Amino acid sequence: MKILIIRTIQSDLLAAFLNSLHDSYPQAQLYLLDNRKQAAFSKAQQHIEPEIFWTRKAGDYSITNITLQTLRAIRKHKFDQVIIPHKQAGITGLENVVQLLYLLQGQEWLHCSIDWRLRKIPRSQILKMLGYTLLTVPLFILTLPVLLLSFSYLWLLEPPSRPPDRDLV
Repeated sequence: MKILIIRTIQSDLLAAFLNSLHDSYPQAQLYLLDNRKQAAFSKAQQHIEPEIFWTRKAGDYSITNITLQTLRAIRKHKFDQVIIPHKQAGITGLENVVQLLYLLQGQEWLHCSIDWRLRKIPRSQILKMLGYTLLTVPLFILTLPVLLLSFSYLWLLEPPSRPPDRDLV
């Protein structure tokens, strides 16, 4: 069994999570998708394969922060499970990572909260998040010029505010 872990937890929790996962799946090959900020720490972890996948910038797991080369390398492994460990009980706030899951093509996508219980992320939820992003981004882009023009218009037409005149007695 091949498992990819997308590290979204702090470094101090990563070691505990990897140990727990290794105890549950001793024969599994564990791979890590991480950012370079904690590279030395990640490379020193037990139970993971030496091949670690890296993002471009630290702390960002969005689709735009992973190179096509890295994406191809991950997909080549054909992971059985892709796990997102996170301290939250749900996946709210992890939209960028959840959207990335669809491109990774794992057999099963899981979220692991602080209680170390693995919860399946249904394909429908991932598609819903992707659809929401695909809908809201163009709407934002379309409304941005209107917002900029209206703020510019108000800023140019309104005279600068002055303190009220006071009568000196």
